[in-house]
Amino acid sequence: MLYKEHSFSSLSLRFIPQNWKISRLQSLSTVRRVDDDEMVRRGVRHALAPIGWQVTEAENGQVAVEALATAQPDVIILDLMMPKMDGFEFLDKLRSRPDWQDIPVVVITAKDLTEEDRTRLNGGVEQIIQKIDRDEMLRQLTREISKCVKRQTAKGA
Repeated sequence: MLYKEHSFSSLSLRFIPQNWKISRLQSLSTVRRVDDDEMVRRGVRHALAPIGWQVTEAENGQVAVEALATAQPDVIILDLMMPKMDGFEFLDKLRSRPDWQDIPVVVITAKDLTEEDRTRLNGGVEQIIQKIDRDEMLRQLTREISKCVKRQTAKGA
């Protein structure tokens, strides 16, 4: 399996100044991870939550669309291969709604993308990250979602 379960101890947070934790919690950015693999969702959540990201999850594109009606994340991390509604269909729905068009999307996939796949994704996503090496994938993901939130914040300023 590509992803292993990692546990993070809250003990490491005891050395962070209390006022930093409060101000950081007030400014948490939200990420929605859309993936049918619970282990992958959990791995991303366990990697991002300790460094300050609020992570919500959806097990397929349909659930993610329904969740968007109640709460919009700052960034969506999307798998492409899922049952019910795959990532391509989800992107079509997302981009068809004016109130959702500006939500940045980072794709993480194990799919070997064809030229047609890349054409469909072109202009609709911020970045495509291949699920090859877990640690490198998480480094790229952290960089990309940080960039997305900074751009969104700059637009709103």
